[in-house]
Amino acid sequence: MSPSAVYFHRNRGEWFFSVRFQILNWAKFWALPLPALQRLRLAAFVLSPKIFGPFSGKTFVTLKLEDNQVRHLTELRKWGVCFYRSEKNFALHEDGTGLTLNGFEFFWPLLRRGVSFPPQRGVVSESTVSGTYQMPLMGIPCHCEVTMSPEVGQILVSEDWIRGSFVLDAESMMRLRERFANAL
Repeated sequence: MSPSAVYFHRNRGEWFFSVRFQILNWAKFWALPLPALQRLRLAAFVLSPKIFGPFSGKTFVTLKLEDNQVRHLTELRKWGVCFYRSEKNFALHEDGTGLTLNGFEFFWPLLRRGVSFPPQRGVVSESTVSGTYQMPLMGIPCHCEVTMSPEVGQILVSEDWIRGSFVLDAESMMRLRERFANAL
């Protein structure tokens, strides 16, 4: 199997994580090309955990090796309410490491009307434990570093105006370690 196929095969299924974001530069945040409602949603998304605690997240990853496709569904919740959902598709490239990401983001309270984002490119490392790609956040592409190893299960989001993390919970980390121990 190619590095990207091994990576997504190991990371298939349901994963739970905590989410934290911090705006680093408010001037750059206000300068983003976002409609007012999206800007308000993003500010609330970043600031509300400081008052109410972090969002909980759930991702479900499905791999279709015969089509070189990965479906990635993510929900961010608080108090049982879904505030953000994304439906992403990763097309795995023939080179074994490259990928193209496309899909939709859905924002509370209009979770039935998705906002598409332009295709984003990425790569899975030859080691099969990490990847780098652009992931949209409210439509704004952000640099993501993903590490899914026996020691670390996280996505780090970084731009000059924002920093964020998605960190696997203890149960998900235990399952990830078991998958490494049982190898493909």
